[in-house]
Amino acid sequence: MKHSNSWPGSFWINWVCDPSSIALLLFKFKPVIFEYGLTSKTKQLTTMKGTLSIFITYCLLLLACNRSSDNQPAADIRPADTVETTPKVTAPMPFPATQTDDWKMGDPEKLRTILTFYRNLVNDTLYDELASHIADTITNVNFENKTYNLTPQGFSELVHKFRSRFTKFDEEFKTYLVMHSDKLDYDQVMLWIKETGTYQDGHVDSTRYQENWRINREGKIFYRSSYMRY
Repeated sequence: MKHSNSWPGSFWINWVCDPSSIALLLFKFKPVIFEYGLTSKTKQLTTMKGTLSIFITYCLLLLACNRSSDNQPAADIRPADTVETTPKVTAPMPFPATQTDDWKMGDPEKLRTILTFYRNLVNDTLYDELASHIADTITNVNFENKTYNLTPQGFSELVHKFRSRFTKFDEEFKTYLVMHSDKLDYDQVMLWIKETGTYQDGHVDSTRYQENWRINREGKIFYRSSYMRY
């Protein structure tokens, strides 16, 4: 059984295993040895026996010290941050991605830019600020699959005209995320939205959209597409 340093006997073993303790023990017995050694042969024999006894005791103590050291658990010399892991093998996908397959999480500030645009759309304001985030040309593909190539000012006017159809407007974001592709060299913001509007004649309608916004490395929006479900 292994003992910890809290074992009472470990104090005495540690004491006698100390070379300075052994030297002190021999020094204490030195006067007795020499006193008996200077009288008679009988006393000299007694002295030799006493010395032999001390020597045997010393050897036994050393043996106990060695066993005490052997009983100590071996130190773990492995680095603290060593983690044994099994390499993860990813099976090939059933179909290749013909555009790109290197998507990773993108810049959250670019997501913030798009969400700020929608906040201004709900509040029917700051359309000029929207234009400042548009590239020289933006490709806009609407839910009817019609494609328009617009300038920043042209896109801003299109958005403003759309918003003017409603007296009240609201966007509920189901979820959103931003991804980045090194191969394509842009970020793509993807949104899932429930849009509810009150028209000028008073009737209320709601529509669900999935939208994609592409933003280049300069932080400018150059593409938007929209898919709608009534």
